[in-house]
Amino acid sequence: MIFPSTTTMFWDSRLAMTAAIRQYLAEHPDHFDPRQYLKPARENMKKMYIHKIVNVLGSDGKLG
Repeated sequence: MIFPSTTTMFWDSRLAMTAAIRQYLAEHPDHFDPRQYLKPARENMKKMYIHKIVNVLGSDGKLG
């Protein structure tokens, strides 16, 4: 079963990654190696997930 929040997280992460890749390629048009532009994209997704866990879902520190 897919929950609505899971679907929303997928689309949010996709948008975060796409935005970071577009920004990186606009600033560095000569860099086309995926290892170069995927690093900032992964960092942007990580920030988005942390924001969702802490501020949106209220799940920070509730493990265990």
